[in-house]
Amino acid sequence: MSVRWTNVIGVATLVALSGCGGDDGEPESSEPRVIEVSMTDNAFRPNSFQVDQGEVVVFRFTNDGTVDHEAVIGDEMFQMGHMDHQHQPGEAMPGSVVIAPGGQADIPYVFSIPGASLIGCHVDDHWNAGMKATIEVVPG
Repeated sequence: MSVRWTNVIGVATLVALSGCGGDDGEPESSEPRVIEVSMTDNAFRPNSFQVDQGEVVVFRFTNDGTVDHEAVIGDEMFQMGHMDHQHQPGEAMPGSVVIAPGGQADIPYVFSIPGASLIGCHVDDHWNAGMKATIEVVPG
């Protein structure tokens, strides 16, 4: 859990500092890249993403399905540790979102380590039904 909270805090810090200006005195853009993700029954669309190491991104999840869905960002070991977690209606783990049909929520994130990461839904048996997406973090 602390890794995800660290990333959220890191995003806020990076966004705040990025407006301080570049080497030429001109302000730099403080807008993170927004990645739109549709949640359907039982898939993320798109289901693969590429981001740069250290890039500030906001995953904007929209539940286009008919049941609640979750988005949790983490590596494979983290995701596997949450496969048996059963949610109560509207419950979200820290750093994740649970979204009702028709709803939308954002998860800001900075990937500090290059390699592979995942987005998963662990509501009911959605993970085992294939509701996961891959994130390739390219070294910066």
